[in-house]
Amino acid sequence: MVSRYNRKFLKLNNYIILFAIYDIITSKRLDIEIHKVKGHSGCHWNDMADAIAKIGRETAVVNSNRLVDLQFICSYSFPLLFLPVWHSIEIDKCVRQFCRIVSESLEEITWSLNIDNLRKRNDIYDDVLCPACRDHEETLNHLVICAGLEHAFLTAEKEMIDKIRKYLKRFKCKKSGTINELYISIFEYRDPAFPELKQRNRQELLRGLISHTIVKKLRKLTSKRIASRLSLKIIKYFHEAFREHVRKPRCKMMNELEESLHITPQDKCKTSRIHKEDVETQRDHYRHTLTAFREQKASKYNEGLRRCKDHLYRLVTTGLFPSWKSRKISIQHKNNNNNNNNNKNYDKVAV
Repeated sequence: MVSRYNRKFLKLNNYIILFAIYDIITSKRLDIEIHKVKGHSGCHWNDMADAIAKIGRETAVVNSNRLVDLQFICSYSFPLLFLPVWHSIEIDKCVRQFCRIVSESLEEITWSLNIDNLRKRNDIYDDVLCPACRDHEETLNHLVICAGLEHAFLTAEKEMIDKIRKYLKRFKCKKSGTINELYISIFEYRDPAFPELKQRNRQELLRGLISHTIVKKLRKLTSKRIASRLSLKIIKYFHEAFREHVRKPRCKMMNELEESLHITPQDKCKTSRIHKEDVETQRDHYRHTLTAFREQKASKYNEGLRRCKDHLYRLVTTGLFPSWKSRKISIQHKNNNNNNNNNKNYDKVAV
């Protein structure tokens, strides 16, 4: 077991709660034996623990700080003098790993060297709004929540659920779940607790992605083997229903909008897809980034040269070695003394 005063203890997940449990065990001098209990085996205490965990999961919906007040636990006989917090949430895992994950995610999100400057359609559509509602700019973020296409999305989702139910009947699964359970498992925003997930849920399915939470819910409704196959079928059926009920009506409305704006096929052919201004902006941004990187690299190189010069000057004028060099020499000198002492001992034994 890892000692609570060891650095490795702070690299564990939920180390604050683990410390509280460890502190209770040691202060009360309890003898604890851990036994693994098979799930759904009729054990009274295991069922009680499952019920408490279910209550905690429902509480976590409204509690942004997980399930326990970690600040209160940390203030009670905890050896740390501070508690790392990010967005009002206490970090009770390896801080270095957490910072690496967050920084890499932020870097991937904010990286826009060329994405922001790419032209995705002709410039004649710059002033054309969404053909369904004609009130907002047509983007993917708006498409999935557009009021003019909401009925089409609901129809596509219903058709997909019907196909999924027919597909599940082939496996004769005992716990296939009701229609409402399937809706909430696949479309998380149907759950009254998570209505804000509509935009993200639909975007992920349109991009051919399915979240891990959906897969876990499907495993509970069916099985691990069926859930893996079901994930592929969900994406396939959703794309088919999207093309039929959303894409085709949208294209029809777009053609009507083009006719009302007198946009002809000849206008589309004459219009340039890429503007010189956008290309120049993209090149300037790239040159600026490259120049900043070269300047940073040159500054590090100059800093290293300056430090080397300072160490050489100190060595010539005062005879003092740099800290890293003096430590290496002292270790080498210590090893030589140990070798000499060993040789003397061997000589005495020989005599």
